[in-house]
Amino acid sequence: FRGSTPIPQLTCPILPHKSLLVGKLSASRAIFPDIDLRAHFVDSQSENSCSRQQAKIYWSHGQIVLHNVGRSPITLVDGRLLSGGATHDWRPGEEVTLPGGLSLRLALRAI
Repeated sequence: FRGSTPIPQLTCPILPHKSLLVGKLSASRAIFPDIDLRAHFVDSQSENSCSRQQAKIYWSHGQIVLHNVGRSPITLVDGRLLSGGATHDWRPGEEVTLPGGLSLRLALRAI
């Protein structure tokens, strides 16, 4: 989301035994995120505050985990900051805010 507006291009399923990388594509540095945030920020200053490799999302013991692998903190729904290297058990419906102001919401999809 940018504000309250969903960004359909940033929708991606989380599959067991596979992690998703959230960040910004950089071919010169061989960084190819599953969720590419480039060009979705309100301005270049906001985009620069988010790392090329900002977060990994994966299943662990029946939970979806958000792991901040970036240099700047991710803001959790209750306002706590998830610093670099820290993980959070992410629950369906929870929204987190990435550096630069984009938000991600974990949603369950009907099978």
